[in-house]
Amino acid sequence: MDGPEMSEVLRQIGWQVPELAHRLNVRPGTVYDWLTGRRHIPDNLADWLRRVRDHQANAGALPEGWRAV
Repeated sequence: MDGPEMSEVLRQIGWQVPELAHRLNVRPGTVYDWLTGRRHIPDNLADWLRRVRDHQANAGALPEGWRAV
């Protein structure tokens, strides 16, 4: 995974840099370094992000009759 692919996956998931940094317990600057190519994106992180994206895509629409209370 390179920076542009990571950016696209984050867009598809609906996360911004601060959200990913929070979930990984890293500084937002670390995420920006991955996105800009200053640091290598760890393979296990790339695999995990793709799984999160695919899981959301396979979850389908909201359940029938869903309403916020």
